[in-house]
Amino acid sequence: MVASSLPLVDVRQLNFSYGKGSEARQVLFDVDLTIEPGQVVFVTGPSGCGKTTLLSLIGGLRTAHDGHLQTLGINLINASTSLQNSVRRQIGFVFQLHNLLDFLTARQNVRMSLQLIPDLSPEEMDCRAGVLLEKVGLQGREDAYPSQLSGGQRQRVSIARALAHQPRLILADEPTSALDGKTGREIVLLMNELARTQSCSVLMVTHDHRITDIADRIIAMDDGRIN
Repeated sequence: MVASSLPLVDVRQLNFSYGKGSEARQVLFDVDLTIEPGQVVFVTGPSGCGKTTLLSLIGGLRTAHDGHLQTLGINLINASTSLQNSVRRQIGFVFQLHNLLDFLTARQNVRMSLQLIPDLSPEEMDCRAGVLLEKVGLQGREDAYPSQLSGGQRQRVSIARALAHQPRLILADEPTSALDGKTGREIVLLMNELARTQSCSVLMVTHDHRITDIADRIIAMDDGRIN
């Protein structure tokens, strides 16, 4: 693990509710979590226990109002949209459903993340996208559209896209749930290997107990609390 005095994620006494007033439904209760640079951390627990909500708050996809939440050193409690956007640009996201754009090729989908890097020419973006797709085992499939790829191949494209702009943190939400056991394990091993070579941390929500041995730490959640 890479040594650092500051965690990439620092969550303390975090609470979160959907709705307001009498309609409010609290889903997170006094959550504490830290993630150090270079760590691979899995969050497990039953459906509806708050795992995805926690991930979305850490990633700046929702706004937290109660507690302490810093991601990449930025305070996200009551954060503005512009501040949330600045955090999201430094994070690689991998979702359960790959969220690729069907009208773009694999290379073009990866290029979308490379546009976050200033001063890259179109030729440089094409070259970097090709290198990343080769690293995830898709050499020769760069110009294929998502409809021409298998589920595992589409998830590989999404991993290449998540890593393209060299993020400091990857947030993955059930990336293996739509894959068979062998492919799912290959995907997670690949994501972790690439993340480690880029000195990046991984926080992954998963129900898949077949891959938990890959993690440095496993965090168990239940009813909105970390056990």
